[in-house]
Amino acid sequence: MQANELLGLISGFLVVPVYITYFLQVKKGTSVPNPATWSIWVAAMLLNGATYSKMTGNFFESLIAIIVPILLLLMFFYIITRKKFSALKKTEAIVLIITFFVGILWKITNATISNLCLQGILLFSFWPTIRGLLSGQATEKPLPWLLGVVAYLFTVAANLSDFQGDYAKLVFPIVNGIIGNGSVGIIAIIKNRGGNRVK
Repeated sequence: MQANELLGLISGFLVVPVYITYFLQVKKGTSVPNPATWSIWVAAMLLNGATYSKMTGNFFESLIAIIVPILLLLMFFYIITRKKFSALKKTEAIVLIITFFVGILWKITNATISNLCLQGILLFSFWPTIRGLLSGQATEKPLPWLLGVVAYLFTVAANLSDFQGDYAKLVFPIVNGIIGNGSVGIIAIIKNRGGNRVK
């Protein structure tokens, strides 16, 4: 097994505890999922998994993009059955429609263009959760978000260890995995520390 394959495999395994941890937090009520974020993730990450796998052409380097939509769907169904969701706002509904059109774009262009378009959608999908945390209307623990950053760092490492100028392959793990998850994780740390001081 080559270095990029090993790193991609580690990334795929590391992302599983992210969702297990988050599931346990949702079950206990210490994390409250944002409906907009999760709805957009399910739609966008299903398409992202398909386009990223096609774009990389390497099962191991794209393993995290294959596993994440499966885990997202499982979490999404749990959240819906437990009625832990509220209605989508107009902006988030528009983003879901745009995701559908990116799927059409894939069919008329190629996987790379579609995947790069999805990264803007995925980055936007973190905003409702960030907004909720900043306003005090959302509750999140930082652990699963920071574990996500670590998992995606291994994806970046997998791509860099076999790097041949394919910068597009780095956009998904950096934008979604590191910047998106990292932003929520850092804000959750700050908010949790601030809450502890008040108590």
